[in-house]
Amino acid sequence: MKTSLIYSFSLILLLSITPLCYGQFLQKGFMFEGMAPSESEIDSFPVYPGGDEALEKYIYTHLKEESKGVGQSLLTLSTYRVVVHFQVDEKGNVNTQMVRIWDSTPNMTQLDEKVKEMVRNMPAWSPCIIAKQATTQTIGLIINYDANKSQFDFEK
Repeated sequence: MKTSLIYSFSLILLLSITPLCYGQFLQKGFMFEGMAPSESEIDSFPVYPGGDEALEKYIYTHLKEESKGVGQSLLTLSTYRVVVHFQVDEKGNVNTQMVRIWDSTPNMTQLDEKVKEMVRNMPAWSPCIIAKQATTQTIGLIINYDANKSQFDFEK
């Protein structure tokens, strides 16, 4: 994983609807909820354009900017955690109607809304392909910030 003085990322893909597709991170030994199809059933995993590093940069850049829009820089918070689920359709587009916050740090509603907006504005992903057919997939993204560690952790 990429680490710097500014941020550190850990990516895990969490999925919640069928058919399940566990993304490019299945190959890296991360744990997932639910039952995964066998690797032979998955033709390709959902991929953010530019891969892991591009997704890390997108999240970090947008979250830092979005936090300023609510009058409090994320970097001045002691901790922040949000779990956002979104659906990537068979064309790779984020379904803007299916972006949901499942869990969050209390009293951060404005920042949570900015996170949802950030996800809605993501560029198209390469979709999950199972049995040579593009498949709609729900992705869970966990974003953690801990000022004591001076790092972001992103689990996808």
